[in-house]
Amino acid sequence: MKKIEKAYRKLEQMDYFRAKKYFESSLRKKTSPAAFGLATIYYRQDNPFHNIDSAYNYIILAENNFHKLKPKWHRRLERYGYDSLRMDSLRELISSAMFRRIEKSNSVDAWTLFMDKNPNSNDYPRAEFIRDSLAFEEARAINTSEAYLRFQAYYPNSSFHDQVEQQYYSAQFREETEGGNIEAYETFMTKYPNSPYLSEAEDKIYELTTANNTVEAFNRFLVRYPQNRNREEAWRKLYQVYMYDYSEERIQMFQREFPEYPFMSEIDMDLKMAKKVFLPYKKGRLFGAMDLKGEILIEPTFELISFFREGLALAGKNGKYGYINKAGEEVIPFIYESGTDFEEGRAVVEQDGKFGLIDRTGKIILDTEYDDIGAFSDGLVYAQKGEKYGYYDRFGEMRINARFDEAFAFSQGIAKVQVGENQAFINEEGNYLFQPKYEHLEFFTKDLLIYEEEDKKGLINAQGKVVVAAKYDEIGELSFGMAIVKKGDTYGYISAFGEQVIAPQFELYPNYILLSQFREYSAIAKQKDKFGIIDRTGKFTIPNQYDALGEFSSLMAFTKGKKWGFINLQNKVEIAPKYDFAESFRSGGAIVTIGNKQGVIDVKGEELIPIQQDLVERIDLARYLVMNKDKYGVYSADGKVIVPVEYDDVRAIQNDFLVLIKGEVLDYLYLPENKLVRAAK
Repeated sequence: MKKIEKAYRKLEQMDYFRAKKYFESSLRKKTSPAAFGLATIYYRQDNPFHNIDSAYNYIILAENNFHKLKPKWHRRLERYGYDSLRMDSLRELISSAMFRRIEKSNSVDAWTLFMDKNPNSNDYPRAEFIRDSLAFEEARAINTSEAYLRFQAYYPNSSFHDQVEQQYYSAQFREETEGGNIEAYETFMTKYPNSPYLSEAEDKIYELTTANNTVEAFNRFLVRYPQNRNREEAWRKLYQVYMYDYSEERIQMFQREFPEYPFMSEIDMDLKMAKKVFLPYKKGRLFGAMDLKGEILIEPTFELISFFREGLALAGKNGKYGYINKAGEEVIPFIYESGTDFEEGRAVVEQDGKFGLIDRTGKIILDTEYDDIGAFSDGLVYAQKGEKYGYYDRFGEMRINARFDEAFAFSQGIAKVQVGENQAFINEEGNYLFQPKYEHLEFFTKDLLIYEEEDKKGLINAQGKVVVAAKYDEIGELSFGMAIVKKGDTYGYISAFGEQVIAPQFELYPNYILLSQFREYSAIAKQKDKFGIIDRTGKFTIPNQYDALGEFSSLMAFTKGKKWGFINLQNKVEIAPKYDFAESFRSGGAIVTIGNKQGVIDVKGEELIPIQQDLVERIDLARYLVMNKDKYGVYSADGKVIVPVEYDDVRAIQNDFLVLIKGEVLDYLYLPENKLVRAAK
């Protein structure tokens, strides 16, 4: 024992040559303490014997023989640091060193070997995750059902199990239905009745069978596939296709031709209400509905009624919300805290601060347990439960697992998602078009995206390959084949392919990114602190001689000093400067200001709306909103009063209506006819 103690003293003195010699000569009789000493020497980097593999072998030898040493020698050697705690500590240090070394090689086999050798290491879970992630990427590179099955067999307890399983079923579905025809999907359903892609096979059969979108195609589908989950939608679409003119005669013809239609009560309602437009109206604090003549269709007994969508309207009663039909009857109970209009036969509802999804019968499609639910697009809707977002189909089945920090609606088969600090795009199977590595992404064209990297923007293609390096401070929207790019204190233009067409040379000004967009062959530009008009080569067609210009127009507002006038595209003054402010002409009229009053003039400078108003704003090309003494009204583009200036507020709702608010009274302007609608007294 004196020799082993001498070895430890030499180790304390960092006399590694003698310590190593004494430890090696003691290995046979004092295996554990000698191996522990050698493991210490081989682990340390301040001597020529440093070797992690040797350190590992000796620490294992020390551990395996620790309990063979007599207790009295354990007590005697504790003074030199030989005990189980220090042995565990050294083992962990050696494992960590091995971990760092393997990080450099970073292969599945190396990590597996590390895990086999270090089952109790603190780094074991991390090693397992890295190993499994590498193996998962290898399986994804092969992307066959066999590769994913092999992964599951080798790593049955992997944290990637759910993702691998999803990829397996996806690959299986892809492989088995490679033909892409109805027969392939029918065979898949028979062969794999428990596959999560069964519903997708049904959808594909439905899609292929009804591809012509004709009454005959939908009817053929209903006869051939009576159990398909799209049967309800097929009936509804058959009805919609059949009802191309939406007349009473056509509805009656449909009833005779399809007496087995499962929603005949809705047809009866449509028949009765086909020609009626329902507008919410207010009497006191309660809402009902009226038609375009102001006649009462639903008595005011509700706390709220929305516009009807798909035959139903959101309504409120006793502080809760439900849905009514056009007869004013409760169709979906008043049990919700809020709700949305129906879209594609689905509405989002809220209970206890959580959101869910219902169909037109009130059936729960998604339970009210989600923190956020979007709108349907491409047949999918995003939903958030807890911290993550996933995607569901209109039948409530999860199509893409909840693994995103934020999600956006699908468009043309892809959707943007947030993953940590970065964004990416996924397809309808949930696979990334390319890995999330950019802080911000948005589409520039259907083939190119704007990406952001270190506060600079560039363009990449849909596969993530850089087309234009991130060198711009800003990239605007494409307009007439040109997009503004900002670089430093100047801006220029690029083409739809990302090529620089006009080098950055123009000066920045407020809202330049919108106002200097190209309109056909011309755009507003500022240079040498003056404004002019440039062509698509960057050449000024109207010299930069103005202090300011309005929006690009055939008759454009300008100023060279204190007053505003109007020039045409040949740079000829059409209306001399005499206004304190002016907006460019649109649809034959321009808003102008004199003092603190506004009005509208025509192309000859004549007043269409007297310059006596407190405020004039465009509603659209055919109408102006006018405010005087805190009251609002509506004028036509030719200066005629459509709505008297007597309302407290005017708001745009729906596509065809403006709501006019006066106290607790709601009136409407029916835009297609410029008709004022008031409830009958």
